[in-house]
Amino acid sequence: MKAWTRLAAVVTGILLLVAVAAVWIAQSDWLRAKVHNGIIEQAEKATGGKVELGAFRFDWRTLTAEVDRFVIHGTESASDAPLLAIDRITVGLRVISLIGRDVNVSRVEAEHPQAHVVLYPDGRTNLPQPRTRRTGKPIAETILDLKIGKFDLRDGTFFAESPGQPPRRMPWEAHGNNLAAQMSYDPANRRYSGNLSLAPLRVESVDFDVAASAAMEPKRITISNATVRTRESQVDLKDVVIDNFADPVANGRYEARVSLDETASIFQLRTRQSGTVYVSGSARYRTPGEYAVDGALHGADITYWKLRDMRVVSDVHATPGKIHLSSLHVQALGGEVLADADVVDFRHVTARGRAERFDLRKTAAIETKKPLPYDGMVSGPFDATIDANRIRVSARLNVAPAPNGPAARGEVAVRYDSGRKTVELGQSWVELPNSRIEASGTLGERLNVKADSRDFSDLLPAVDALIPGKPVALSFASASF
Repeated sequence: MKAWTRLAAVVTGILLLVAVAAVWIAQSDWLRAKVHNGIIEQAEKATGGKVELGAFRFDWRTLTAEVDRFVIHGTESASDAPLLAIDRITVGLRVISLIGRDVNVSRVEAEHPQAHVVLYPDGRTNLPQPRTRRTGKPIAETILDLKIGKFDLRDGTFFAESPGQPPRRMPWEAHGNNLAAQMSYDPANRRYSGNLSLAPLRVESVDFDVAASAAMEPKRITISNATVRTRESQVDLKDVVIDNFADPVANGRYEARVSLDETASIFQLRTRQSGTVYVSGSARYRTPGEYAVDGALHGADITYWKLRDMRVVSDVHATPGKIHLSSLHVQALGGEVLADADVVDFRHVTARGRAERFDLRKTAAIETKKPLPYDGMVSGPFDATIDANRIRVSARLNVAPAPNGPAARGEVAVRYDSGRKTVELGQSWVELPNSRIEASGTLGERLNVKADSRDFSDLLPAVDALIPGKPVALSFASASF
């Protein structure tokens, strides 16, 4: 027992020494100096610029460091704004090892970060060269290996200027978790290369997981691959090249999987849609107001409005505020739409094309629960406009007999407006197994009709569509009016 007592006393003593050491290290000038010097050392090593720190405070109880003014000077002239200036930085730390004196960054908050990049015509910038060890043979050296649990960059500005061109100023904010960045520098080729990951990055209340591998040379940035993922969608970028820093243009390839339901939520669309669309192709980007995306699109099991199980194939050309769909094929209700369409600001859709062989029974089932006692195949040209709360369609349709069952045939000129809740008919006629109807006018307002029927059951599905749930009891040998 005495041995166990002595062992317990020794362990207790060691634990007390560790606790005392932890408190001493946390309050010591060593940790304060390590944080202060570590910020300067890492920033100057990674950038090669001169770093300035303003008022510096460190709270050992919360392991929080605050810097009132953080500045990195590049190769710009003394009269120009610095490469980076941040009004205030708050850094939260976490001690990993007391013995090894290993400290990790748990959070970073930056208020009003201002980045200033000068792009010279010969491809140079005001980015300085990182400080690397001098050896006999220049080799790539790691200049940054950073992990941050949480970061917030608020109210920032990115300012880019090039001699002879108007400056460009862009807002800059970012919020995210689990940032990991590794970067190396090859002094022989003046080449940066590295990896970056964020999970998640929050932009406009939407969370993205980001991972990328990239390299930067004096006149070029190459993103070998990058992935941006949301809860239901994903975009992969490959071989993206950014040339000419004075007037940068990015070119590359992409593959995307887009959730229509998630897209409607992000852009606050009021229309009802679901399903997944896949698109791949090439893209060219210069500014938010000047870019072009080309590709091929396909999707299956898509729902829009009351249409279900649709299949879509199209070529895509997108520019700011507009998406053009050419050679669009949409399969639904047993038929197919062949059209060209434009989507403006994700809210306004216009389409012009032709409907081919839509099944009359399946189409009527959208508006009435009563099955048609006949069938036909509907084809013809159309124009359509879809807004957030309104659908307008005009068409001239031909109804041909279906292969099986009692046949319907006819010609219908129709204009539908969901906003006004009107259906307008031009000179139209429909011939059913036991009836023939000629009509023109507007349903619910004034309708000119000439009809001849030997069995009113032909017309019951149409009555149910106009007056749903109202039973009609009527029998006769024949009637006309």
